[in-house]
Amino acid sequence: MLHADKSELESNFDFFRRNLSRFLRTHKGSYVLIRHANDIAFYDNVGEAYRAGLDQFPDEQFSVQRVSDEPIELGHMSFALD
Repeated sequence: MLHADKSELESNFDFFRRNLSRFLRTHKGSYVLIRHANDIAFYDNVGEAYRAGLDQFPDEQFSVQRVSDEPIELGHMSFALD
């Protein structure tokens, strides 16, 4: 199984943060599929977004983010991301 490299993840997350206010206006609560700092599509649930990412991008170079203005607590998982 391949995984998105760190630079792809950082670029996608930066894109997401810069565009969050735009996403919130029309897609609050949805999940956005992002690849190469571009929003590809929005989905109702994370599983649907992730499966669409795998179907479209078998190299797994994509990100999925929940469109929300509330911070997400990752707990111990956040330490593993570095």
